[in-house]
Amino acid sequence: CPILLARGTFPYGRILVPVADTRSGAEAVELAVDVARAFGASLTALHVAPPRFIGGLQSRVTASEVASRVQELGQLYSLSLTWEQTEGNPIREAIKRATRSDLLVVSRTRGQRDSYIDPDVALRIALGARCSALILSRG
Repeated sequence: CPILLARGTFPYGRILVPVADTRSGAEAVELAVDVARAFGASLTALHVAPPRFIGGLQSRVTASEVASRVQELGQLYSLSLTWEQTEGNPIREAIKRATRSDLLVVSRTRGQRDSYIDPDVALRIALGARCSALILSRG
């Protein structure tokens, strides 16, 4: 069940969903599409790849696969979807992009621990964003 962290940015005209090549990332995109359709909002999907010296060529291939799946979902529902891709720290880049949005949609695994060595990226993004955040916890 989704949890809404309301921060007074309603009505939701601009929605941001950070995406990754994971099952929870796909679920976040589906939820964001549903919310965007319900509110008539614009939707931006953001993919943050690791820097080239860390991720190499494989991170570019993964990013293009994720982009095509997100675009297919947008076309399926005739939704205007903007795709943004950058590289760097996923938490910092998503929080920076969320300043231009009214709602942030993220998905996380329920019970995941958050530590310095193994951060819960979705939780840190949702807590760091100044806009409202819709968090989908899945088991």
